[in-house]
Amino acid sequence: MPSTRIYDKKVLVPEFFILAERKCSVGVTFAQVEYFFFEAMQNGYAGGGKKTRVLDMPGFWEIEFNRGDWRCVDRWGGPENSLFSAGTTTIWHEDVPVWFMTYGGWYDSRAIEILKVALRGNYIEKIFAGCRGPRSLKMLGCSLVYTNQFRGTFANFSGQESVTHLLTNQPLGHHNYAGICLFS
Repeated sequence: MPSTRIYDKKVLVPEFFILAERKCSVGVTFAQVEYFFFEAMQNGYAGGGKKTRVLDMPGFWEIEFNRGDWRCVDRWGGPENSLFSAGTTTIWHEDVPVWFMTYGGWYDSRAIEILKVALRGNYIEKIFAGCRGPRSLKMLGCSLVYTNQFRGTFANFSGQESVTHLLTNQPLGHHNYAGICLFS
């Protein structure tokens, strides 16, 4: 649980909100970076963004999203015909990297639909849950469940998401992930 401070006439405010308003050395706030993250992800993998091959990294794909001075690049890949993958998401402001996330693990192809639904829902609603999906999601008419366990704030977090078949309790994949703001 984040620490709290007395702020403006004895109102308790979580420490993160105080950090979110503070500008860093590159002139942006944590809140601005987080807002751009959600915008970029709505136009990314879970939102149906256009992926392209990374020419100098065989086996890797990327989706790039730009708005004004902001840039986000999501890159992922792995061996062909493998369930395993790993990737990074990096955000730049005025060509300065300000935020970074890494993720990796494996997913069976049957897990991809619920994974994208979980991610897209949080991105549209701008809900921070380790920059992934909700703590738990089960879709109607589907025997799969998505779960997400995380700790931290947008400025520094880690966790693990997974998809499991409810009837057989068979794991259909997971990703470990972590992210951090690159300024204080």
